[in-house]
Amino acid sequence: MTLGLAPGDPVHGGEKSMWFDYDNLSSHYPLSYYSEIYANTTRPSSLGISKDGTVSEPNVLTLYFYGDPANAAGDAEQMYVGLEDSRGIGSYADVKYADMNDITEPDWHEWNIALQDFGDSGVVLTDVNKVYIGFGNRAAPTPGGTGKVYIDDIRLCAK
Repeated sequence: MTLGLAPGDPVHGGEKSMWFDYDNLSSHYPLSYYSEIYANTTRPSSLGISKDGTVSEPNVLTLYFYGDPANAAGDAEQMYVGLEDSRGIGSYADVKYADMNDITEPDWHEWNIALQDFGDSGVVLTDVNKVYIGFGNRAAPTPGGTGKVYIDDIRLCAK
């Protein structure tokens, strides 16, 4: 997996987007067959949002992603966003993106995720420690494919 920022890449807002090279084909350390990144909300410079996901009463986590026709887009590359609170085991939940064909399109796609989806799965929204973005199946990893997706404008908002 490669993660980075590069001027000149597709940008949705601002000057740069983040590219995410996922590799669910190789067995890198740790042997996982899924690829993910995370931002720690307890470090203000990491994501710039509060640990308390209910401040200002947002009800949606929004992000934009831009695909590539060469991306693998099967079940083994399922894109997800996860939240984790500070309680430890059982404090994580993720939401999976519905139409994985979108990661093969060279266009920006808006993904709105209801925060209540994480709360209903047991995450304490007033104590979020990490936000994850990943590809694959974290719970039951299987070999898949590779690809590159650009991610931009991750935010909490009221919709």
